[in-house]
Amino acid sequence: SPASSGGMTPASSGRMSPSQPMTEINEVQDNSADNISSRYPEPQIPSYMSSSSLLTDMNSSGTPDSGDSRGWLSASLAAADNTIPIGDALVLVSDDNNNLLSILISNDSGKTRSIAVSTPSKAVSETPSSAIPYSSYNMNVFKKGYYEVVMQNISVFPDTESIQLVNMVPLPFANPFDTLVFPQTETGQ
Repeated sequence: SPASSGGMTPASSGRMSPSQPMTEINEVQDNSADNISSRYPEPQIPSYMSSSSLLTDMNSSGTPDSGDSRGWLSASLAAADNTIPIGDALVLVSDDNNNLLSILISNDSGKTRSIAVSTPSKAVSETPSSAIPYSSYNMNVFKKGYYEVVMQNISVFPDTESIQLVNMVPLPFANPFDTLVFPQTETGQ
C-alpha cells in the first residue's frame, strides 16, 4: 500500500503524490490565480474624497439645488487610442474640493450616464468680466488590469454636456500600483 511504502495519498496528507501530475498542475494554476489577484487588487476609493458629501448639491431629480444653472458630465472610456471600449469601469466624479458627487459605471460601449452638475449662470459668459464661465470637476477612473486615471479640472459649461474622453492604459506586469495624472487646463490660464 502507499502508506506502508512511505508514499503519500491525497487523503492522508492533503498533498499529491508524484504519480498524479495533473493534480499538481492544477495546484500550480490555482497558485498563479492567487498571484494575479495580488498583482491586480480591486480599486480603492481615494481617502481624500469625502463620501459624506455624495450628491449633497443635488435634489431627488438629479438636478443642482444651488447655483444659477446646470451642465452635464459623462465619460467615454477606451484603450488603444480610443479604439477598444472599456466596460464595467468605476468612475468617481468629484468637485474642486474633492467632494464625491457621483459614482458611475461604464457600459459595454465604454460610456457612462450623464449627471447634472452645477455651473455658473450662462450670463457670466455673455458679459465681459473676470468671472470664470464654467465649473471644474475631477474624475478618478478604475478598472482592474489598467492604470488608475485621474482627470482634473474638467470644464463644464451651462446648458452643455461635457463628455470626457479617457484613454485607459493596460498595466504591465511590473509595478501595478502607479497612477497616471492628466491635468486639464484651459488655454490662456
